Amino acid sequence: MINDYLRTTAAISLFFSVSILVSCEEKEDFLTKQQRTFLHGRWILFQGSRNGNPTETLEGVYFQFDSTGKMQTNLPIGAEKTVPCLYKANEVIQVFSENNKVAYQIKSVTDSSLILSTFHRGVQLDMQMQRDTLFKSK
Repeated sequence: MINDYLRTTAAISLFFSVSILVSCEEKEDFLTKQQRTFLHGRWILFQGSRNGNPTETLEGVYFQFDSTGKMQTNLPIGAEKTVPCLYKANEVIQVFSENNKVAYQIKSVTDSSLILSTFHRGVQLDMQMQRDTLFKSK
């Protein structure tokens, strides 16, 4: 009788643990799909900062995301070419090669604004972007 009780308790605990994990993964996947939809298109820098201080050195920066999982930017971190990108819960990762990747944290994204942050060579870059409404995606 005690063994049956322990088995039942263990089974119920396992069920709830798996349910919680699955629900967290589903929520993360949902956020990623929503972010991907909002990200498609071209974004231009509205305001940028380096280590928390406003800067004009980022002037003219753009990001472009397409629906095939590729992106391009002229941010002087890597080559300005279209490369694959990976999406995680609150990140987009630009993949130049297996050993050369740049991660951008998505602080906020809507249909008209995007706030990205990255840390590169000891410098924190924060970029407030706005959708380029004149750009026509291919």
